[in-house]
Amino acid sequence: MSKILLLNPPGTRPYLRDYYCSKIAKADYLYEPTDLLILSGLLNEDHQVQVLDCIATGMKTAKAL
Repeated sequence: MSKILLLNPPGTRPYLRDYYCSKIAKADYLYEPTDLLILSGLLNEDHQVQVLDCIATGMKTAKAL
């Protein structure tokens, strides 16, 4: 069983992962990284999967690395 980390990387502004490219959020709320959540559900059957959303947690780049 492999360990897989699906990462929504940190950034200086809140980004949205939609439409096959990133966009900057114009409001103070965040959308969940739906694509990563769907992938985690598909991979979870055969692998140990963790999703880390650095944008939502406010995690800095140094800590994410």
